[in-house]
Amino acid sequence: MKDSEIKKLIKTKKEGRYAAGNGLYLRISKELSVTWVVRYTISGQGGNRKRKEVTIGCYPDMSLYQASLKTLEIKEGLKAGEDPKVAKRIEKAIGKQEINNMDELAAEWIKFKKKNIKTWWRNERYYQKDIGPKIGLMRPDQVTSLHVKKLVEDVAVPGRMTVANDVLQFAKELFDYGIRLNLMQFNPARVFTCKDAGGIEEARERAIGLDELGDIFATFRKHHLQFTRENYLNCALLLTLMCRKTELSVSKIEEYNLVKKKWSLPEERIKAMKRSSKKKGNVI
Repeated sequence: MKDSEIKKLIKTKKEGRYAAGNGLYLRISKELSVTWVVRYTISGQGGNRKRKEVTIGCYPDMSLYQASLKTLEIKEGLKAGEDPKVAKRIEKAIGKQEINNMDELAAEWIKFKKKNIKTWWRNERYYQKDIGPKIGLMRPDQVTSLHVKKLVEDVAVPGRMTVANDVLQFAKELFDYGIRLNLMQFNPARVFTCKDAGGIEEARERAIGLDELGDIFATFRKHHLQFTRENYLNCALLLTLMCRKTELSVSKIEEYNLVKKKWSLPEERIKAMKRSSKKKGNVI
């Protein structure tokens, strides 16, 4: 059967099943819907052979070539005792559960993160910038500790040591999720610690003095073309309000009362505030 023959059959508007070879059929219904059907034989109870068929797609969404490839895939599965009709019923019940590479695993992982943490965007950003470009197209079970070592070393450069620690931690969580989905047997990042990435982080003891702050903002003003007015004001607000950067960056205009010079910060965006608090918000 050729594509030209298929088009002629459709034009006749004649109901029927037309052989395309290797158990593949083109079926035209009374309603003139056109689908691909694979007929096959499988062993039943007592060794009896049963004749079955399964719909694999619609024409022209699935071309003749694609339908032929799917038929070959089904035939190979039959050799291993797989019933394609049962597999289709399971897939319909639980959804398609196929993850072919690290990019697809990361997409599922980030989707999971969105439901559980508010800073999920950090996971997505680090994956897209530092992890995905190195191993994104690899199958999860292909990634080794050497791959993890290389991607962490590429991140661990002066000025990004803290980022290197974060990337390593996120990689560990990502591979743990892969194990939970039965896509891999071990976590290739678990053998590494922060000593292998950015080093042990210590709290800073030195505080910036007022004279130094004056020099910093004078430098900002001097290079106003590179350091924009928006960045200048953001830095001033962060120092004045002493809040976290995210708390300020995601704030909405409705939270500000310019007449009373107050900012009502919702409780759910205050990381350190206990949920059991009776306060409805924090006024700054």
